[in-house]
Amino acid sequence: MSDHTTIDEQVFWLVAVRCALSSRTLTAHGCPRRSLSALISRGWLLKRETDFGPVVALTAAGLAEARRRRPREAFDRLSAPSMLAGRAYLNDTLDLLAQTGYTTYEAHYKRALAGKSILHSHQITSVTVEVDPVHLTRLRAFHPVRSPENLEPIGRPRLYIFPSGISVARLRQLLTVHARDIPAWRHPLLIAAPNDHAVRALLRAAQARQKRAAEQAVGAVTTADVQLIIVRS
Repeated sequence: MSDHTTIDEQVFWLVAVRCALSSRTLTAHGCPRRSLSALISRGWLLKRETDFGPVVALTAAGLAEARRRRPREAFDRLSAPSMLAGRAYLNDTLDLLAQTGYTTYEAHYKRALAGKSILHSHQITSVTVEVDPVHLTRLRAFHPVRSPENLEPIGRPRLYIFPSGISVARLRQLLTVHARDIPAWRHPLLIAAPNDHAVRALLRAAQARQKRAAEQAVGAVTTADVQLIIVRS
């Protein structure tokens, strides 16, 4: 196997495992343009222009090849530019979180109906991430028992993707519930959004509602702990 073939293989599996990656991310990984061009010419990868910039993803033939060679692994394929942009953005966000010690624990998919069966689609709506082991041990020592009202396991918050993963209505609901039940969540509300302006507007509205409710009750006003993760294109 030539050096070029080996590099082509590495690039192919890098994209296949993660479904879609921005051209910027592939360049950061050291993927040569020659390999991308070769894989696109072979019909295994494609490049699409999206709102998040150029994105490289599997073709139907590439998906079939990945499944043929690794039949026990699950691979996703998306085709709509908006979905490709969302997945590429999600991957960049997870890479950013990894730099601060988070690891991916579980991806949650949008469900789809297939006859009378409910299957998951290839669209990820949120990802459960886990803090680093040292931090996780400290959290569990501080919260040794998980009570029924806890909405997320200790040390494993969910990263919500907006707008490709969740709708405006769902995000508004999460902001409201999190602001009301911060002790039950015990984590920041993680939101990844390519455009933070819409999220910040919803956050300000949720905090205003919370403040008005607190002013009518006895006790101090608290602010929802929301962490926006912005990856610039």
